[in-house]
Amino acid sequence: MKKILLATSALSLMAGAAAAEVSISGSARMGLIYNGEDINFTSRARVNFTASGESDSGIAFGYSVRADQAGAANDGMGAGSVFVSGAFGKLSMGDVAGAAEAAVGDLNGVGLTGLGDFSDTVFITGDGVEVTDDNPVMLYEYSAGAFSGYLSANDGNLQGGGLFGSDASAGDDVQNMAVGVKYSTDAYSFSLGYEHSDPVVGEAAKHIVLGATGTFGTTTVKAIYGTGDGAIDGFDQYGISASSAFGATTVTGFFKRVDFGVADGEIDAIGLGASYDLGGGASVVGGIVNYDVGAGVPAAAIPAGGVGTDPSGETVADLGLNFTF
Repeated sequence: MKKILLATSALSLMAGAAAAEVSISGSARMGLIYNGEDINFTSRARVNFTASGESDSGIAFGYSVRADQAGAANDGMGAGSVFVSGAFGKLSMGDVAGAAEAAVGDLNGVGLTGLGDFSDTVFITGDGVEVTDDNPVMLYEYSAGAFSGYLSANDGNLQGGGLFGSDASAGDDVQNMAVGVKYSTDAYSFSLGYEHSDPVVGEAAKHIVLGATGTFGTTTVKAIYGTGDGAIDGFDQYGISASSAFGATTVTGFFKRVDFGVADGEIDAIGLGASYDLGGGASVVGGIVNYDVGAGVPAAAIPAGGVGTDPSGETVADLGLNFTF
């Protein structure tokens, strides 16, 4: 009987493997980081699990989840994402970008660690500001030729949070939604996104953001502009980045400003970095960033990944090895 059960289990696993694909990939880094005063070590390892399948009628489905440092995989609803796709488009739910971010995206960053991610575009919806265990984001995508459209929302159960959300201590629900469109060719792309965050208590916030990308030979240039208003008196943001490839070497630079419309309320950052491809998934990566955060900048808007010892301004740098598997 035990042999029969083992054989049955093996056949079940083989049948499942034929119907779906499960893959594991990962990345890791190690190097040095300068925080404005000291040089320290930095390292990180990530494992990515993805699975996909297809129904008899041709509907694709799957999921992805990530574990950092192999300490413990996240188990909340916001820790990964699940999708279903077909001729109707693609519907994803979980730790996914909002529609505006899916359409416009970020500037190209620099450095082994991102050095504070000051090149990132500010968004008021999506995975960067609203995903929690009990509040996955829903993202719908549809493409037709050179045009792509995006629509996202949460279920209103955010319980505070978000860049312009209600007072988190009050636990008010926040209803977020966003739309985005993008036109892409081989050399150019133009994108537009709109976001709306409406708390039960407090003022609603709105944000419109535009992006444009152009590729000229081995150089890609991207620019963004966004303007929003809401609970913290609104903001304007603009920036530009450029990346050029010279054989195995890629050089990237960016400039970014976010202005919150109050006295001493600007974030300015400029960065320069390079990477050298060693082949086989290994590369040497380094960068330097100078940032300045005004005293009037809302605390919720300061990038959480800052590495400087002085939160108001610093020159930071890193250098090391990056690996993909």
